[in-house]
Amino acid sequence: MKEHIRSSALGYILHVVGKNLQSFRGKHAHVQSWKIQQYNPMMRSIPFGIWIAVSVAYYWWLISRISVLENQNKAIKTQLKFSRNVFESVPDDKPLNYKIPVIPDESGTICETIHVALVCMGKCTRLVIPMLKSLLNHRQNPIHFHFIVDSTSQLPTSKLFDTWDLPDVKYTNYNAQHRLSKVRWVPNTHYSGVFALVKLLFPDILPNSLHRVIVLDADLTFMCDIVELWRMFNNMTEDQFVGLVENESNWYYDTEKRWPALGRGYNTGVMLLDLMKIRRNTDWTSLWHDAVTENLERLKHTMLADQDIINAVIKKYPHIIYNISCQYNVQMSTYTLAKNCYGEDRSNVKGTNEMPAIRSEAHLCHLKAVHGHL
Repeated sequence: MKEHIRSSALGYILHVVGKNLQSFRGKHAHVQSWKIQQYNPMMRSIPFGIWIAVSVAYYWWLISRISVLENQNKAIKTQLKFSRNVFESVPDDKPLNYKIPVIPDESGTICETIHVALVCMGKCTRLVIPMLKSLLNHRQNPIHFHFIVDSTSQLPTSKLFDTWDLPDVKYTNYNAQHRLSKVRWVPNTHYSGVFALVKLLFPDILPNSLHRVIVLDADLTFMCDIVELWRMFNNMTEDQFVGLVENESNWYYDTEKRWPALGRGYNTGVMLLDLMKIRRNTDWTSLWHDAVTENLERLKHTMLADQDIINAVIKKYPHIIYNISCQYNVQMSTYTLAKNCYGEDRSNVKGTNEMPAIRSEAHLCHLKAVHGHL
């Protein structure tokens, strides 16, 4: 069939070329000769036989391409047929067995997972969203949030993260409503009520497989990558298992009315907890129970909840504390002394509308969090 097509095409080409040559040599020979002389004098020296040979070779090459195109067409048809067979072989109701590759959780790398824990009980979801957004806006590492929830907040928290569906962000809810009785016995006048004492139970609530965690309050605004806090765990000594920023007020200087504290005391809005050291080296429950019983008779109740109790523990056992720079917990409140913190290096603190006293032309982000408690 192909040979027949080629021979027919060749015959037709020879016929057309011969006919055109006769016409050329007849009526328009003198016109063509004039054009050749005007535009390209060298063309006069080329015999007409060569032009015929070149034309025949060119048309023969075009015909030979038919075979190449037919082979390509067959290959495409085979690929389409194979793809259709594979697609039809997969049932519509059966999901594809594709597994997302697991990112290795290697310490000290951008793939290391950072674990963050916070209390979110009651109607807390709306309050915690701004903090979460600021944290996630600056982070690069994978994050695993550990939420201590109750029956009221468990569903909204799950809906929030399921809706966001963020890459490299996981969350786990721990319903601690049945554990509230373990701290309810502590008299407390904090505006968050018994929920403000739940951080004392973190070593018991969080799983033994979790060795380190950054504990946060809801009223924070991050202005840097949280990995900077996470790396501080590597700077702790074997005895240090709590990392805190010094309290930026003179609240604890009134020793007659306040709970015991080391110097100005420490603010628990941003806290590093080395859970592995706590479980291995201490009896944490006994430590904070003793601190409460030793001071209740004189002080009657706590005003700052877990912060009062943890400061009493640190006062008695100062070797457990790791001091974090004040820039990682700039506490904005009525009686704050946070302006003293800016003096560390004011040019390295980023200005915002909330803090007009800080120089707005600063360009390095060393202001880590804004916290509202005393």
